[in-house]
Amino acid sequence: MKRLRYWTAILSIWLIFFFNIERILLEAKVNLIQSYTYIFVALMLLLPLMFPRLRGTLFAILVGLSVSVFLILWYNQPILRKLPLLAMSDVTNITLLTIIQVSAIILTSLLARQINAVLMEFEEVIANITFNHIGARPKPFDQAQGGMYRELKRARYYQRPLSVVALSVDEASIRANLPRVVKEVQQGLMKEYVLAKMGRILDQKLHHFNVIALRDNAFVIVLPEASKIEANETALQLEEALKAQMDVALQIGSASFPDDAITFEKLIEQAMDNVRPIHIVPSASAPENSAMVPAPEG
Repeated sequence: MKRLRYWTAILSIWLIFFFNIERILLEAKVNLIQSYTYIFVALMLLLPLMFPRLRGTLFAILVGLSVSVFLILWYNQPILRKLPLLAMSDVTNITLLTIIQVSAIILTSLLARQINAVLMEFEEVIANITFNHIGARPKPFDQAQGGMYRELKRARYYQRPLSVVALSVDEASIRANLPRVVKEVQQGLMKEYVLAKMGRILDQKLHHFNVIALRDNAFVIVLPEASKIEANETALQLEEALKAQMDVALQIGSASFPDDAITFEKLIEQAMDNVRPIHIVPSASAPENSAMVPAPEG
């Protein structure tokens, strides 16, 4: 919490200074900051907080795009089109003002992202403390995709089938099916509870060689040696297991190699795109290579 207060105080001081900087510029007798600069600063403050899972590369692209749009608007002003003809003092003032405005946009976005990182760290700590008895969530997709890709290369090399299942929970069904103690937790932690419990159930029901990862609040499961029919059968069994213990509405999609796609990215993309409420009619007999672990007797 100290870090959160620290960065919040820095951001507050910076915003107070920036939104009063015009008085300083008036005393220095230079042009005022353009009105749309304040809009850019406000957007770069809100976007990192509204989209907390924004990756570093996408964030850098967003900042670069914002600065580029600002510079286009800034240098399309009639007075700036005559920049080579202006006096040296005017050029110096305009250059200084450009640096101030661009720096304001970049600095605000960095401070907002820093606060967002502290908030996410705080939420993760609370989630781990609250749901420690349930079990840890699966690895994030960007950490587990290496193992998934190796399974696809193995299947491609040995000409064996492989399937990918994407499984997500209907968020509208979460509120009505959580224990009472969890309902009192903040709304953001409700999803953490469901994902943690789903991860534990999937880990129990699937073989140890199946790879499970979490991508954008959806589980991605790689099933080596599983054909499309076997993947659908496994998806049905997973749905029954999850509904029996959690009673939540599920949406499941799948894709198989080589029937639906032959590259790792296309398999993941198609499985995610095919996510929908599952309605699978089980076959008369379970496939021999089912990815589900047989339930213990008794």
